[in-house]
Amino acid sequence: MILFTALTTLLVTLLLAINNYKINKNSLYLAGFLISLSIGVLLHYFAVQANSPFALAIAYGHFMPIYYLTGPLLFFYIRGTLTDSARLKPWDWLHFMPFIIGLISIFPYYFESFDTKLDIATKIIHDTNHHKKVNISWLYPNIYNLAVRPFILFGYFIACIFKLYTYNRSKKKSVRTNSHKKIVHKWLYLITSITGVCALSYGILTFNFLITDSVSKETINGFAMNYYSGISFSLIPFLLLIFPEVLYGLPSTKNNLISTETETYDEINKTDETSNYSNDIELEDSEFTIIATNILDYLAKEKPFTDTDFSLDDLSKSLNIPKHHLYYCFNTVLKTKFTTIRAILRVEYAKECLLNGDLKNLSMEGVWTKSGFSSKTSFFVSFKEVTGLTPLEFIKINNLN
Repeated sequence: MILFTALTTLLVTLLLAINNYKINKNSLYLAGFLISLSIGVLLHYFAVQANSPFALAIAYGHFMPIYYLTGPLLFFYIRGTLTDSARLKPWDWLHFMPFIIGLISIFPYYFESFDTKLDIATKIIHDTNHHKKVNISWLYPNIYNLAVRPFILFGYFIACIFKLYTYNRSKKKSVRTNSHKKIVHKWLYLITSITGVCALSYGILTFNFLITDSVSKETINGFAMNYYSGISFSLIPFLLLIFPEVLYGLPSTKNNLISTETETYDEINKTDETSNYSNDIELEDSEFTIIATNILDYLAKEKPFTDTDFSLDDLSKSLNIPKHHLYYCFNTVLKTKFTTIRAILRVEYAKECLLNGDLKNLSMEGVWTKSGFSSKTSFFVSFKEVTGLTPLEFIKINNLN
């Protein structure tokens, strides 16, 4: 079960990183955190549950420095989500010192022959206590890595909880009244709490292993803390399903990104093209409501969609709004994809052109090009989907010949 969970988490994490690294940089911290945590779980599985010297020889030692990144990456993710910034500060590089020291210490082991590594793995599988004797680290005894890792991770758990607590106190009213921020905080508290349980239970398990002269695999696998850490880790893939917003980022709005210009939600003049979406906006998420209405207002007034190359990147640059804010507004507030709204606006604009007599001076190709469509096929397909009519049927019904 734990092997399946670790591999599933790795797969989901890779998909998360691939789909979000250009949208929300904080998702890279989350992906790195989950990858390092999953690799640690796989090492534990191969060392005390599986009987594959080959798999253990690959996992043992090679990924040791990565385990020191679990805590920092979680901290950067928590802080970055709360501040809506993935940028590292100059002194943040100090968080990577354990990783650098561990990498330097383990570096000679990378050049050992695979037969040597296979021999070490075989001895550990036959006798778990051999892990206390083998030393593959030249700066300090290798056993220190086993002892220190869970306690460093627990320290970062405390730091993350403190960061969430202080933020929650300073933003208590907005968090309580904003449904989006409630989701953000539930997710952040849950992922942090799970990490704390994993770190504490694995730390206790490690402490018992180190102070006991001889420990069998059966004893380790039957220890309660082993179950606690395994169960808590297994919750992560389910949480990713419960909180699907994390797959495209969990933005926390900044006031300087919202330009209201004394307009309120009810005062914004909505055009026919965007009124249907505006009416469906949920007022509970007021900050994102303002952003969403500003988006619709900009699209209706400036008509940037008439450019055939108009994309979400262009919208982000024009409004000075990060892409993950836009994703949240389209997917959660407006409940419609950007490409869908763009197609509808282009069709509505094409209808205006036809009704205004542009067909007298332009060919049909001129109309769809003026509306932002790049080809006849996309124009006809979108027009049919939006209006239920082909462009020719629309012309005939409205006597535009």
